[in-house]
Amino acid sequence: ACARAAATDDVHLLSDKIAVLARPGPEGRSALFLTTLLAAAPRIMLNAESGDSAVIESRSCACAFGRLGYLTHLHHIRSYEKVSGEGMYFLGAQLAALVENFLPRRFGGAPTDYQFVHEQRGGTSRVRIIISPKVGKLETAEVREAVLRQLATGSRADRMKSEIWASGDILSVERGEPAATSASKILPVRFIGDQ
Repeated sequence: ACARAAATDDVHLLSDKIAVLARPGPEGRSALFLTTLLAAAPRIMLNAESGDSAVIESRSCACAFGRLGYLTHLHHIRSYEKVSGEGMYFLGAQLAALVENFLPRRFGGAPTDYQFVHEQRGGTSRVRIIISPKVGKLETAEVREAVLRQLATGSRADRMKSEIWASGDILSVERGEPAATSASKILPVRFIGDQ
């Protein structure tokens, strides 16, 4: 972390150990690709996609890392593969599986009638399940509980994360039409908020 941060999540890239490239990614975000530079690194990575995006800039600063020559800063770091709340995350693929299989089978409708929305605003995260009115009458509290129970069926860590999401009131359910992209595609998981 930068001691003279320009943003709340401003960090220095340890550019003698790792290189980072930004390439176009999902939903107009820049995807980060990482390559290890140290021969003694325990794992060799060649353009490994991290599932994160960030603003990358080069600037000097007066903190200890800046004085050591680490001039590459990353900030506004966001994930486009992980849906997080209260420090606990589920992979977007886990939620997409709920949209594509579990929710339509359990409550009716089609996969395009459901969408998870991960919203980040001012350092807080919330996750909403948007359900089309076409699905028909249902109890939103029942959907919320069913999704949390289904998320908890994985590993012991998934059970803990589901419990934290439940107690932190991270997950809510709303009725409405899932939002489509500019190409008229309805994504199972949509990320919005601070960029």
